[in-house]
Amino acid sequence: MVILKVHLLIEEELTDILVEHCELPEYLDKARLTFYQKIQLLRALHGNDTQGNPTEQPWEALEYLNTIRNKMAHHLEPKDLDRKIESFINSFGVGNKDFKCIDEKKTTQTLRLALCMLSGFVGGFWAVKSQPNKALQPPSKSGAAEL
Repeated sequence: MVILKVHLLIEEELTDILVEHCELPEYLDKARLTFYQKIQLLRALHGNDTQGNPTEQPWEALEYLNTIRNKMAHHLEPKDLDRKIESFINSFGVGNKDFKCIDEKKTTQTLRLALCMLSGFVGGFWAVKSQPNKALQPPSKSGAAEL
């Protein structure tokens, strides 16, 4: 259930980022873009890291999240779900490089950590891309960052 909720929250954030690029956002709604299409569009617009180098890790993790969500949403007993979860966790570099879904408790904890990290990436990405000058400023004298 947590995967479905995080997917929904991240999709809303991806949509909000795309809306920031639109003069007429109502046409973005009419396009009825899928989660996957939103990922690819944002990747085309902003696929590089802050130094201008192409980056794969978070985009690949978003694609894995979408695959897992689709399997869960469209199949009562999804096949290869553990393998997809392992790929998601490994794509985002959580834990060791060859994580395997053996212990259910450890898998749940590691999956939640990976989901939090991915959500943080998307939220941070939005902050930097929507207000690049403010997002990278040092904290104000009061100690709080001004966004």
